[in-house]
Amino acid sequence: MIYLRQILKLLRTDFRIEWREKHQFFSLLLYITSSSFIAYMMLKSDVAPRISISVFWIVLGFGAVTITSRSLIRETSHRFVFYYQMTPPTLLIVSKILFNCILLTIISWFTAWLFDLLFQNGFSIRYLITISTLGALAFGTTLTLIAGISASAQGNAAIMAVLSFPLMLPQLLILIRVSEALLISAESGRYILTSLLVDGITLVLSIVLFQFLWKE
Repeated sequence: MIYLRQILKLLRTDFRIEWREKHQFFSLLLYITSSSFIAYMMLKSDVAPRISISVFWIVLGFGAVTITSRSLIRETSHRFVFYYQMTPPTLLIVSKILFNCILLTIISWFTAWLFDLLFQNGFSIRYLITISTLGALAFGTTLTLIAGISASAQGNAAIMAVLSFPLMLPQLLILIRVSEALLISAESGRYILTSLLVDGITLVLSIVLFQFLWKE
């Protein structure tokens, strides 16, 4: 119960900081809107479903990298000292993962609504929300750890850019398989289970490895 209260306090602090810097969040929504509209103008609505879903994941993937890169890199050295004295590293990384997953869920639902509005390929909004929520969980668990590595390297954003896409690639391949299976009403349970299993493994690795990064 004490740990839960500490995580909630950390989440409340993160959301306050995010609201104070809300221009960055809304600029990301503008980027997603413009990217989706450009893709629609280039592909139009008669494009094959596989292509439009691939574009959906590309747009959402770049947006995920952008927003998660700020979760730990933006923390000042003074705030890290405060966290180090007041919060165990396990609770800190768990709160950051939860925070990123919540933000990415909001962004992914917004992206799903845009694609439902623009691309008329027979996608239901329920289908888009389902796959985008899975993507938010996958990207949130994977990219938060990379953000922690970047923060430990004096906030080097280049590390975030270099490491994020190779580590995101397995998740992207699984998510595309889930999208295709759900689209044709095929058996998708094993792909969804694989995606959640990879999320769980990434979460455990984040908790274990972040303790060593925290000491540095």
